[in-house]
Amino acid sequence: MINESQDANLFQEPCPEGTYTDILGTPDLASCKSCPPTKYCPQATDIPIDCPLGYYCPPGTAALNQYPCPAGTYSNQTTRTNINDCLSCPGGYCPEGSSVPLLCQAGYYLNSTGNSDVSHCITCTSGMYCAGSGNTIPDGPYTPQPVEYNCTLGHYCPSGSTSPIRCNSGSYQDEIGQWTCKACPAGYYCDNTMSPVVLYNDSSCPTGFYCPENTTRNGVTGNICPPGYYCESGSPYPTPCQPGTYSPSEGNTAVSDCLPCSFGEYCGSYNLTQSTGKLNSNVKSYQHIYSCNFLSCHHAE
Repeated sequence: MINESQDANLFQEPCPEGTYTDILGTPDLASCKSCPPTKYCPQATDIPIDCPLGYYCPPGTAALNQYPCPAGTYSNQTTRTNINDCLSCPGGYCPEGSSVPLLCQAGYYLNSTGNSDVSHCITCTSGMYCAGSGNTIPDGPYTPQPVEYNCTLGHYCPSGSTSPIRCNSGSYQDEIGQWTCKACPAGYYCDNTMSPVVLYNDSSCPTGFYCPENTTRNGVTGNICPPGYYCESGSPYPTPCQPGTYSPSEGNTAVSDCLPCSFGEYCGSYNLTQSTGKLNSNVKSYQHIYSCNFLSCHHAE
């Protein structure tokens, strides 16, 4: 038979959230104590639990995440009791309940305090780059040592760059701190395959080729001098063979590669790859238009 004392213990209620009891067999709820500061007490707590990092616990705290440090602040210590124990985020950003500041990643910087979200990170200044994480100043005009972070020759640094980017073939860069590359001028080629192009002047288009603007590399982009033309060194475009001459081959390098029209034939226009036609029995009908010899056909007035 259960006596009254045993019956009371059998149907004993647990202490509610925010309270605890360290006395075994507490007879009623009135014996539950308020959870002390720096601790939190879930339901039926007999030993209060230390407040975690990123939170504070005033008296009567019931759950570990009940009082998070507000966004823009953090707490790197346990057993904090008051919102004033949460520190302003010194660098980077601190979402709600932060135990340490989170750093802005490479390509960004943040030069203010009390930030709460990654969206507060500022994109690195155009023409400069921000290497590593946790940059507090832009690696640009405001850095104490800007030369160390200037975008290097032969490279470009668009907004958000973490390191210099080599210019693509067909372009070059002869200045530091630039966010785009310059077009390789006509008459030259810029091949960045092996090393970045800083100066294009020593890459004059070779004989037998022509190089329009943005030429990448001779012989690769299909800019060999076509039949009916010749291309001297530094040609931005092919030069046509004159009337009275022709050229059936590609890659011609000089005007002398344009062949004189053969005797008995005429070459009546520019950039011919073969003679225009042969003189037949009706010689006079051609002779009143052209005078033909081994060198050229001349229009007869």
